[in-house]
Amino acid sequence: MQSLQSDLEKLSLEQLEELYASLSDYDENPVHIDEFLDSDKYIGPFLEGGLYPYWRDFLRDIYPSPYCSPYWLINLRGAIGIGKSLVACVGISYELHKLLSMRNPQTEFGLLPSTRILFAIFNITL
Repeated sequence: MQSLQSDLEKLSLEQLEELYASLSDYDENPVHIDEFLDSDKYIGPFLEGGLYPYWRDFLRDIYPSPYCSPYWLINLRGAIGIGKSLVACVGISYELHKLLSMRNPQTEFGLLPSTRILFAIFNITL
């Protein structure tokens, strides 16, 4: 077991992602957040030139890999008009992209096949 851990520690992030992709249950591997933001195939045309660099860096921190995130809950706050709602919509769109790339998301999360997976956005105003 110690040897396996030592071998895994020697792998680059890209090699670890390839290994995870080969072991996981994806029909199609999800793309990295930068490709999702920039590509015409994904959300690129909607963003019309991109996000503020702050929000792009924020999303990179949230999604360092298309296969995992160190966060399970994100609370955005700040002044009106700084892009909180936009970045929340982008994040949810990316989560949907990853979910739809899975062969059977319910199985991946240890749920019954008939279980619905829901995304919720909460806002204090109407």
